Amino acid sequence: MLSKIDHLIEQLGGSASMRMQASQALVKIGDPVVVPLLTILDPKQTKPTVAAIKILGQLNTPEAIFALEDSVISSNPLVGSTAVDALAKLAPPNLAILLTERYPYAHLMTQQTILKVLGEHGDRQAVMPLIQLLPTCQSPTMLCGMIQTLGKLGDPRAISAVQVYANDPDRHVRDWVAAVVADLS
Repeated sequence: MLSKIDHLIEQLGGSASMRMQASQALVKIGDPVVVPLLTILDPKQTKPTVAAIKILGQLNTPEAIFALEDSVISSNPLVGSTAVDALAKLAPPNLAILLTERYPYAHLMTQQTILKVLGEHGDRQAVMPLIQLLPTCQSPTMLCGMIQTLGKLGDPRAISAVQVYANDPDRHVRDWVAAVVADLS
């Protein structure tokens, strides 16, 4: 069985159709593929790593979840964002905390994916960590994303935190502040 797994894992570096077929076969095998997949995670090898992360995201085992958590902070934004999406599918009970803890260390593009996932999942455990992270936003785009996510979470505790940015020089930030304050009031 191990040689079959190794062969399928090698195919994760191949063409799109090879990756898809190998991925489907590896998911069918299940838990025995977790450890071999963990050994190939390398942000410099984007195709097989992203494919492995997607597979791990379908296998609800503790080892897979730990690997996905680590991959969120990859310097490769495709690897990091794919890990965030995979974790979102698994939806561990601590997803909001897990993602907000990794947010400051994640690539900018991965941070955007984290905000999207937090907004979609609606877990209010993310509210206070996001409020604490607001001052760390270094671009109007990220500030807008964080304010928008706080609005989607629907927690009135965010009102005073976002109102700090009501007079921000960026019009989009001001518009999002006004919209979120109106929605949460």
